[in-house]
Amino acid sequence: VGGCVPGIAATDPGLQRILLGAFGLPMGLFMTIVGGGELFTGNTAVVTAAALEGKATWKNLAKN
Repeated sequence: VGGCVPGIAATDPGLQRILLGAFGLPMGLFMTIVGGGELFTGNTAVVTAAALEGKATWKNLAKN
């Protein structure tokens, strides 16, 4: 939104960053979830917790 408006970037770069942070990141996450993708950090955390509890092997963690 704000990144495509050179006037905002030139006059108020802070506003541009706020707009990108308020709309860019949440929309990217939304599209990832709706598209059926998985976030690397959450997936790694779940498999690591399973490996620590003995419900998955460390080989599965490396494979994932």
